[in-house]
Amino acid sequence: VVAPKLEGEAESVGAGEGRDVGELFEDLERRLPGLVECDRQWVGRRVEAAEFRRLVRTRGYDIIHFAGHGTFDKANPDRSSWQFSDGPLYAFELGKTLAAAPVTPWLILSTACETAMERAPKRSDEHDALGMAGAALRQGVTAFVAPLWKIRDVDANRVAETFYEALLLKR
Repeated sequence: VVAPKLEGEAESVGAGEGRDVGELFEDLERRLPGLVECDRQWVGRRVEAAEFRRLVRTRGYDIIHFAGHGTFDKANPDRSSWQFSDGPLYAFELGKTLAAAPVTPWLILSTACETAMERAPKRSDEHDALGMAGAALRQGVTAFVAPLWKIRDVDANRVAETFYEALLLKR
């Protein structure tokens, strides 16, 4: 669970969601011992893009949850991004990071605005990593769940909690 705190913010965008999802995973750890483990040390603290990239490249995450700001760059989708405390992590960087990971996450849930958006290739032979979802899927991530539009924090929180409860408890 990554909820980056942006400089000057009392509580980061996504910090409440990150905290709530972290608590949900703690509950799931108790209910499903050995099946669920949450790396809670990153919830609600300042996270830099380089730190996130290092974690993904050195640890074996099956699920990555990103709660924070996101952007879609219509003119250059590879420059769509997640916003970390030190700046953006672009789609092309996410793809390179996942390519170097010891384990490819099977799921990325991003409640950041517009992070499921992509543009269609202009030519049939074009295979760019387009947008955050495309960058992840092209590296073997099985599922990338994210909004196509802007989403309010309270709604993002509700979506994340409902999604994980349905996936892990109700299957």
